[in-house]
Amino acid sequence: MTKWWRAVVAVTLVIAGAVIATILGWWLWRLLQGREETVEARWVPPQRPAERNIPVPFPDDLGEAAQSPLASTEVAPAVARLAVQVDDLTRIDGIGPKYAEGLARLGVTTFAQLSQQDADDLAARLKAQGLRIIGDRIRQEDWIGQAARLAGGQRQSA
Repeated sequence: MTKWWRAVVAVTLVIAGAVIATILGWWLWRLLQGREETVEARWVPPQRPAERNIPVPFPDDLGEAAQSPLASTEVAPAVARLAVQVDDLTRIDGIGPKYAEGLARLGVTTFAQLSQQDADDLAARLKAQGLRIIGDRIRQEDWIGQAARLAGGQRQSA
């Protein structure tokens, strides 16, 4: 082989190497870019909220309003509602703050009350409030059974 031919082969190999290195670098850069996007977009299951104490005002907190002549008409129903026992329904797997609020609007505020409900009827009443729920989900997550167990546990400790 002549020197000229060797030079052509060497230059061709250098150019081919540069092209291959460029393609591999571009591919690696795209791969890393895609990995960053998927990490940000990864679905994380919702976490159960930490148990919290919900402050309930007592009649003493109503101040002078409870002593006024209007107490018998306006404040008395509020005081009567405060006398109702309230359980933290979010302790039940599947019930978050929104469902607990919807149940409270239905008048279901204790585990004992929830344990007496029918899943399909409860789902229909929650749907009427604009919440997305079906009776099968209530049965699958066993809201009624969990409520019965929690209500039973409260009775034993009381």
